[in-house]
Amino acid sequence: MDGSLAISGTVTPDLVKSGDSITLRATADSKAEYVVARIFGDSLDMVKGVDGAWSVIYTVPEVFDGEYQVYLTASNSLGNRGIASVPFTVDNTPPALSASITPNMVKAGEQMQVTAEASDDAMTVSAAFGAQKTNMNYSNRGWTGEYTVPADSPVGSYGADFEASDSLGNMETTSAAYSVVDNEDSNPTSPTNPPTEPSQPNGPHGGSPAHLGGSSGTSQSGSISQSGSSGEASQGGSSGGSSGSVGPGEGGKSGPGDSSSGSSGETQDDSEPGWVWAIIIAIIAFLLVIVIFPELLTYAYLYLSLIIPFIMYLLIRFWKYIVDILMELPIFILSPGVLGVITMILRIILTRFPFLAPIIEPLLDALYQYSAL
Repeated sequence: MDGSLAISGTVTPDLVKSGDSITLRATADSKAEYVVARIFGDSLDMVKGVDGAWSVIYTVPEVFDGEYQVYLTASNSLGNRGIASVPFTVDNTPPALSASITPNMVKAGEQMQVTAEASDDAMTVSAAFGAQKTNMNYSNRGWTGEYTVPADSPVGSYGADFEASDSLGNMETTSAAYSVVDNEDSNPTSPTNPPTEPSQPNGPHGGSPAHLGGSSGTSQSGSISQSGSSGEASQGGSSGGSSGSVGPGEGGKSGPGDSSSGSSGETQDDSEPGWVWAIIIAIIAFLLVIVIFPELLTYAYLYLSLIIPFIMYLLIRFWKYIVDILMELPIFILSPGVLGVITMILRIILTRFPFLAPIIEPLLDALYQYSAL
């Protein structure tokens, strides 16, 4: 053996993306009879040219970004060998790109400013408005351009497509929207508030009915009281124990928008508090969890200690709503969606507690028969 063989090599180009072709070139000792390149697990036999250099062309497969090595091996029949490695880089990442159009609402024939921001590796940025594509100009303000909306463009929404490319041909795309409007849409005005009509004063020709009582004497005493928003007034007096009253429709006219509030003048909010439903659902959920997971029963006292005071408050404060909700529960439970949930829960309970089969199986049969109706 004469020892090792000298070998060196190059990769051209040394910055590529997946799918690109590269040329592997090696310069080996004159005693070398074979030169092999190994790359990404492939073994390539290199061919010696008339200039004495060894070369082969290779297509880069789909790989991650990063630096890779080509390993070159020269050998001869005497068993002499030489090895070298050559680095190259794969870059599949396109440039970052964002774009905007100002203004984004224009009339036909008007001009728009087009702006794009791209990462430093971007070599070109273009904007396409339909079939019209133009390269944007780069300055210290970024990539800029102008576009004039055709005079015959109909009113509507449009979009511009932007594309940025780096030196390897990696491309990133984005889009920006704009609208073509008519003259009225481009200069919107706020609607004028209609004048409000003066409210009718309370009294004999407006407001709520008045209750009037008095005597035939020359002197009169009484009081006027008003409650709520109805403006209802009552006036009364006495003379010799005689009194009179005029009911609604007799002692005056009711004006527009007026309403009589009765003796108390109070209104009651009949809206149903949604959180009453929430606490009922919480109780049902608690019971289901205890049934399905009885091992959690040891922690039930903590849950109950938190919600029982609140439940007592609800029962006292909103007993009427709770009664109404309980009256509606049968309708709620018999709805198709809820029946399906109940069936699923019963099956889970039956799986965990087979000894309950005599009770649960008739219930499931009844639910199936009801669902078939």
